[in-house]
Amino acid sequence: TREPLAPGSRLDLTIHTPGDRGFMYADGLVVWTNLVHSDAVPAGMGIRFLSVDPEARERLLAQLDTLS
Repeated sequence: TREPLAPGSRLDLTIHTPGDRGFMYADGLVVWTNLVHSDAVPAGMGIRFLSVDPEARERLLAQLDTLS
């Protein structure tokens, strides 16, 4: 994101992955923010998922498995 939120911020996530049907929804918490892009760490923020619908969680994990 171009405007990362501060650590400790809560947010509602809407996730859509390529080739997947529909959207997945989750609640998240910003755990780190990096404002400056470098070769070691991109600019952005890290999100901890606080709650995810079980069916959406399975779909998300399946999508992540295709990346490895």
